[in-house]
Order: sequence, then C-alpha cells, then structure tokens
Amino acid sequence: MSLFKFKHFSIVQTNASLKVGTDSMLLGALIDCSEKKVGLDVGTGTGVLALMQAQKNSELQITAIEIDELSTTDAKQNIENGPFSSQIKLVHADFLHHKFDFKFDLIFSNPPFYNGALKSENQRTNQAKHVDELNADQLCKKASQLLEENGEFWLIWPYDSRKDIIDSALKNELHLRKDITIEGKPGIPVRSILCLTKLRDLPVLRSELTVRDEFGAYTDEYKKLTSDFHSKKL
Repeated sequence: MSLFKFKHFSIVQTNASLKVGTDSMLLGALIDCSEKKVGLDVGTGTGVLALMQAQKNSELQITAIEIDELSTTDAKQNIENGPFSSQIKLVHADFLHHKFDFKFDLIFSNPPFYNGALKSENQRTNQAKHVDELNADQLCKKASQLLEENGEFWLIWPYDSRKDIIDSALKNELHLRKDITIEGKPGIPVRSILCLTKLRDLPVLRSELTVRDEFGAYTDEYKKLTSDFHSKKL
C-alpha cells in the first residue's frame, strides 16, 4: 500500500492518479483559511488539500469533489480514517457539471495544467494533469460562479504559463490578490501560487519562497512552512 504519513493523518494513494508531492504540500500550507467557513476542494484526488485545511481551521466545512472513481476511493478512506471526517463531504462528480447547493467563501485546487504534448498513455493521469480535461477558462468561470463576493480562490500553476490563468481569471471577474512565486532552487521559478478574489482594486501582495538551496537541501523557510504537516523532520 502506498502511504504518505502526515503528523495528524495519513494518505493512502494506492489508486490515486497523482501522488502527494511538493505542489500539494506548498499549496496546502500556504492557503489562508483562517476566517473561512465553507470551502470547496476542486479535484481533491487523495483528499490531501481538504485534510490540510481542516487541520488548520476546525470551523471550516469542506466539499471535496473528484471526477476519478479510483481516486475517490482513496479519498474516502483517507477522510473517514482521519480526525477531520466531520468537516469534509466527499462528492464523486464532474466539477464542471455538478450542481452545488450554495456558494463558498474559499475555493482551492491543484488543477490539471500540462499541455497535450506531454501526455502519457494513462488516461487517468492525463485527466489529472492535462488542461484539456479542465482548462483555465472553464476552471475560472465555474469558480467565479461559486465564489462568494468576499471569498478567495487559491490555486497553483506553472510559473512559465501563469499569464494564461491570470488572463482567464480577469475574463471571469477574478482579480489577483496574492502572488507567491515558488522557486525550486534559488533564482529558478517553477510555480505560482495565486489567490484570486472578486473584490476589485485591492493591492497585489507579492512574495517568493524557495524550496531547496543550491545544494538540493530543503530551505529553512520551506521546513518552517510545512512543519505542522510533515511527520518526519526534513
């Protein structure tokens, strides 16, 4: 059994099309859910992001939606066996076509963002990773429809194509509030973690975080950021 152990819960990922990785750890740790009440995890996969937010905010009620049946099986096990099961409702459905009963003050997602040129032979992996299954415009349009006026939409995206998601957001009346550049090593940006909101004319808060130093060791800032989640000292 493929198992990733956190401090307060474990992630079974035997059936998952995508395993827990640095992207999930970064996004899950950086999302500010401190004053949120109703959250939506788009493409929950193993349930890791939902569980991380539930750990951070005991008042947050989360709907975790996943289209892939086998990944949903893992997520169900992870949520039910963890200490935050009362906070998370798992839905096996297509995010784009599912009818939600209410809006959310927090939406978050580690969405598919690769282009077709990098496709694998595994259709489930393609669904989890490639934009033709859920492209930037579709994601932002539906998120905008579901987001409360004072809500926040958090996501992670490749740094070199960040303009695509920011343009799609603006087209759907979502405005950049936080822009965190993730460097794999010093001076090498690889990801953008973005916080989008419907509120206009707010200043954009920009920052950087470097995951590893020039020798390949985790930086102190990354270790501090993820210290509440990693079960072992990095």
